[in-house]
Amino acid sequence: MNESENEKLLNLNYNELLKSVPSEKTLLNVCKSLAMPIMLPHANNIDELPPYMVQLIKKLRIKNALEGKEPEYTPDVELVAYLTCASLEAPLNGDMAHAFFALAASTFPTTLAKVMEADGIPTGPLTPDQRELVEKMRREITASKKKHINTKKLAEFINTLKGEES
Repeated sequence: MNESENEKLLNLNYNELLKSVPSEKTLLNVCKSLAMPIMLPHANNIDELPPYMVQLIKKLRIKNALEGKEPEYTPDVELVAYLTCASLEAPLNGDMAHAFFALAASTFPTTLAKVMEADGIPTGPLTPDQRELVEKMRREITASKKKHINTKKLAEFINTLKGEES
């Protein structure tokens, strides 16, 4: 699928989207990406996230699945969500704070980045050590998501979508 077709699919409601996905593999990956929980330091932290961030995470997961990325892939906005909740429990250390600000600025470039830069908050490139810290966190969150997927229930859900008995 080309980028234009993907964008059209992203604007559909979930029911229309799932019925319009072009292949079984893509359908499975879209469903997996939506079925996985948003990984946060604590399960009840989901209430701390603004609704627009939760919706953006879901939209990016769908987009990544449509583009052929693994459904467990953790987009930057999901890392921002994790760090947002982690920062409520304790201050982030220097490298983690820099990573948080850089990821947040790249996730919300037209609004948050401008405000942060105006206030002198560094949003520039990460050092190699900071980048490795971010990638390690991405790998750990991705691995944790893989543990939380119930493929049997997911198969039942897909069969229900297609009108088949499980």
